[in-house]
Order: sequence, then C-alpha cells, then structure tokens
Amino acid sequence: MNELFEILSPYIMVILTAIAGYLATKVKLFIDAKIDRVNQERLMGFIALTVDYVEQIGIDLKAEEKFQLAKNKIIIWIRQKGLTVSEDEMDILIEAFVHGLAPTHATTEEIPKEG
Repeated sequence: MNELFEILSPYIMVILTAIAGYLATKVKLFIDAKIDRVNQERLMGFIALTVDYVEQIGIDLKAEEKFQLAKNKIIIWIRQKGLTVSEDEMDILIEAFVHGLAPTHATTEEIPKEG
C-alpha cells in the first residue's frame, strides 16, 4: 500500500495543483466581474449626473458643444476615480443616456461609494 502511494503521489500532486489553479482562476474571474459591474454602475452614475448638469447650465449651447462639455467633464471624473474607458465607449454611453437608452437617471445616492 505504501509503495502504491509513493507511485501515485506525484500524479495526485499534479491533479491537486491543476484543481487549485482552476479554482483560483474562477475566483479571480468572479471578483473581476463584480469589480467591473461596480465600475460600470459608477460610470453610468457619472454620465447621468454630468449630462443632467450640462443640460442645466448649457441652455445656450448647441448639441455638439453640450456633448463635448459632458465628455470632458466625464473624462476628468473617471481619471480621478481611476476608471478606464475608451473614447468610443464613452461616446456610446453618453449618446445612449442622452437618447434615453440608458436604464435610468442616477442620483448621487445611487453612485456606489469607493472602498
């Protein structure tokens, strides 16, 4: 029995290592997905608040000027918060929100706190 264990021991270790690696990968994916979802919610909150702000102060601005003002403000916010978004993604998210395709307007209470 002892000999059998000595023979199988390296294989058992390889199998246990593979299982541990697999589980670690799944846990990391789960954590990354949760963080991504939180960041997405925060980003949509920033977009909602900024678009509402620009609509209030930009009464005399043309649509393209409002869009650029909102985009510039959002870029400042996301850089301060350490979020990363491509320019194309930002354009799409702003346009979606402006045209009512985003789920809802956010309020300051809806933006998740850091930490």
